[in-house]
Amino acid sequence: LDLFGEDVLPVLRKEYAALKPAHVPDPPTHAGRVAAGLAAQDAAARAESGQAAASPASSAPASSVQEA
Repeated sequence: LDLFGEDVLPVLRKEYAALKPAHVPDPPTHAGRVAAGLAAQDAAARAESGQAAASPASSAPASSVQEA
């Protein structure tokens, strides 16, 4: 198992990365998911305290919003 993790897996990762098309996004990672969760919590806290900036969609008049 150590041989696989130290010698084989790094080569496979490098080869797969070279074959991945540019338009394919990187897979989600734990660190990325944690950061996104913290950002969402921060945004929710700002919204509760009234510090969030109004988005263009929320400030548009109801008559100009198109329904799908």
